[in-house]
Amino acid sequence: MICVNVSASELDWYHNDKRSYLQHFDDIWHLQLLLLSEASKFGTPVVECSDRAATVQEAARFTIKAITPEHSLDVHAVFGPPEQ
Repeated sequence: MICVNVSASELDWYHNDKRSYLQHFDDIWHLQLLLLSEASKFGTPVVECSDRAATVQEAARFTIKAITPEHSLDVHAVFGPPEQ
């Protein structure tokens, strides 16, 4: 899974040196395009990271979907029977 479009407000270093970010913007954009291209080629899910909570939720959904065929999602199989 690849997360892209990280908002500037999410990046601590961005607040410390905006000029450095802007000086490397073309390189960052090129890297993002490369990652998107590779994700497309290999069928890797891409998650937009503009909202932290939504990103985590979508990443969890992709992860659960990926492991579902291999593992049981029965809560009792995972955690054992409930205590009486």
